[in-house]
Amino acid sequence: MAGGIGLQFLFGRASWPARPWAGMREMDHGIDATKPTDDASARHEAAHAVVCVRLGLPLAYTTIRPGAGADATINPDAQRTMPPGVTLVSAGYTTLEPGTVEQWQAALPDPAAQARIQAVAVKTAAGMVTEAERGAHVLDASDRGDFVDLLQVAAVVLRIPFKSNDPPPAVRAWCAARLTEAETLLHADGGAAWDRVTAALLERKRLSGDEVRTLVGSR
Repeated sequence: MAGGIGLQFLFGRASWPARPWAGMREMDHGIDATKPTDDASARHEAAHAVVCVRLGLPLAYTTIRPGAGADATINPDAQRTMPPGVTLVSAGYTTLEPGTVEQWQAALPDPAAQARIQAVAVKTAAGMVTEAERGAHVLDASDRGDFVDLLQVAAVVLRIPFKSNDPPPAVRAWCAARLTEAETLLHADGGAAWDRVTAALLERKRLSGDEVRTLVGSR
């Protein structure tokens, strides 16, 4: 499906209430409270973690322990897109070392900081690649948190004001490129590192950044 998720984003339309994007946070992988599974969560978080390592981001840890990041950390903008009676819950969490994203944001428009933040966007997009490969759409519950986060990073990097229900072509193209980058990184070795991290996460439930780096090995 090379490039498939990027094209889906580029040509799809998000029918959400319009919201301005003003900030950027690291969020949990949110899923519909009725559908969490360890297998799906491990695959999703492993994707975030593998891409972190391959981009040289300072990964702190990844986990699929219930509520590890606390449900309150799920993006409230994503939460508000859910239908009545359906709530996104924390099913996994992959985070960088504390303060790194904020430090890069504070350094903008420094090119090095912008490159680091763009790498965070690729890490976010990796979760969407996972969900696409198991048949989800970018607006499905399993993708809501990552989708909203990706749009927020686009707003920070591109400095383009837009509404979430109709991102302009430049935003769609930028996000599609990040999705394609994530997909390429995940399959660079035929998905072997991704498989190893997924299996270890299923067994141990939590992996440190160093453990993930060992499992991924050389680029």
